[in-house]
Amino acid sequence: MPLTKVLARSEFRDVDRLPDGPFILAANHITKLDPLLMIRFMWEAGRMPHFLAKEQLFHIPVVGWVMRHGEQIPVDRHAHGGDSLRNARAWLERGQTVQIYPEGTLTRDPDLWPMRGKSGAVRLAQATGCPIVPVAQWGAQEILPRYGKGLHILPRKRFVVQVGDPIPASRYADLHNSADYARATAELMGEITALLETLRGPRPDRPTADTEGAR
Repeated sequence: MPLTKVLARSEFRDVDRLPDGPFILAANHITKLDPLLMIRFMWEAGRMPHFLAKEQLFHIPVVGWVMRHGEQIPVDRHAHGGDSLRNARAWLERGQTVQIYPEGTLTRDPDLWPMRGKSGAVRLAQATGCPIVPVAQWGAQEILPRYGKGLHILPRKRFVVQVGDPIPASRYADLHNSADYARATAELMGEITALLETLRGPRPDRPTADTEGAR
């Protein structure tokens, strides 16, 4: 928490939209730093976040120890993903919050708009009955650029999170095949993109191969 306060002045909008019970937080992903600032957001909202994160991070000295003891959820990108979703489901069943980056990686869009998402968040909501809360975050890339290594701390940057309306799990009750899940995931990414537009202005109407379906 002290480190995040040094890195950025934070603004969290419409936090009162977060449900009282367990929920799945779905956010855009623009830099390797934004999970740290999103942890601050969740902590100040009174929640202990459990992130789905790539399994390789858990093998990094110090970082891996912190993530394991912080009860984060490893994702093996070379496997089917069933274990990570089962672990996420277990946390939700305990009344906790799980955060997912539906894109599965940093956005490859040159202007940092959300890409197409993977269906894990939707499948998890369907399996648990927990709502999905779409959120957009912006500003972390000013501190650590996408794929960058050096921090730009001064002048102190601004990090903003915009919370959207919860999407009830009932919306996903009748999904049965890959086309259904793809459509529902595209709608979720569209919600995240619309929230991001409130932070940085309208997205240009020129989707790339990666962002097509995210709106």
